[in-house]
Amino acid sequence: MTVSINTVHPKDFIKTTVTGVLNFAVGKQALLAIASQVDQPGEYQILIDTRGADSVLSLVGIFELDKAMDSFSSFERCKIALLTSIRDSKDAKFLQTTSANRGIRIRAFTNFEKAITWLVMKDVV
Repeated sequence: MTVSINTVHPKDFIKTTVTGVLNFAVGKQALLAIASQVDQPGEYQILIDTRGADSVLSLVGIFELDKAMDSFSSFERCKIALLTSIRDSKDAKFLQTTSANRGIRIRAFTNFEKAITWLVMKDVV
């Protein structure tokens, strides 16, 4: 039998749940609300749960959200897990790729436990 033990040292954690119709305006407002919670530089773990939302974002809209995210300097040292439905996972992966190209640590997930595990685990350099 194998036993795995991990010690989690809590840091600042922000959880956001988006429901209803998710379009560019709603996404940008959510990012603004999250950024306002990051009140001082440091590492925050952010979970954005959009599984209950009906996304109507086009690829251009997703790219524009990425650009909006890049404009918030508060996201520079954060880890962001984007939890989506399987239906929206392809679009979430696109946001992950475009954001990573801008230096934002974001990863898309369809599984809650995997998202939380990634958020709390230390990055290997």
